[in-house]
Amino acid sequence: MPRLLATVPKGIEIVVLDSHSQDQTVKIAEQFGAKVYTRHFDDYASQKNHAFSLATRKWIFSLDADEVPSKDLWNEVIEICAQETETTAYRVRRFQNFLSKRLRFGKSGDSPIRVFPRNQAHYVGEIHEVLKLNQGISVKNTKNSLEHFSYLDIDDYFLRFNRYTSLMSKRNFRERRKPLPRLLICMRFFGEFFWRYILKLGFLDGYAGFVYSLYGSLYVFTKFAKLDLLYVNDKKDCGSSS
Repeated sequence: MPRLLATVPKGIEIVVLDSHSQDQTVKIAEQFGAKVYTRHFDDYASQKNHAFSLATRKWIFSLDADEVPSKDLWNEVIEICAQETETTAYRVRRFQNFLSKRLRFGKSGDSPIRVFPRNQAHYVGEIHEVLKLNQGISVKNTKNSLEHFSYLDIDDYFLRFNRYTSLMSKRNFRERRKPLPRLLICMRFFGEFFWRYILKLGFLDGYAGFVYSLYGSLYVFTKFAKLDLLYVNDKKDCGSSS
């Protein structure tokens, strides 16, 4: 978070919504002049929507604590907010940084909508939330990008890996989405790696690109494997109760 907050120009309203963290998040945010609020975490979409409701200005520049906009992007966003009417939202190109390298290939980057009029959008979805715009809002792209530092190291990657694959498999189980046949689960891993590393040119990012493609493919495999296991255990429970 300090790396992000240090980039914020003077005069920008900073709203930080904390979830009863036990670290120095609140203290650090307040040192940078942020308005800090606390809310029990239920899901990512609800948390972000609540943060938007606490803002008082017309435009939102939605950022996660592990993202860092460039000075040029900040200047561009300030110009957008000063000149644009409230009928446009903006996608921002986001580059993943992994193993101390900025990745450019292999399904490593994306362009989420991050700049939008406050009352014209909201997030939906418990996991990997998606921003939904009101009708009549057009979408453009910013010229400048931001850097994404999702993982401190490989240990941190797998902590998140385990949490998110469990959350997604449980959600799919609650929604009664059927698991793939086990042969297809295995083939899904190889297909995902081929797509990321070869077709999406992950090999051009060197060693970091190989590791990111490998771990991303394992993520997809694990998500399906955990869903399969939930159904296996559910059948065992039903059998034991009969």
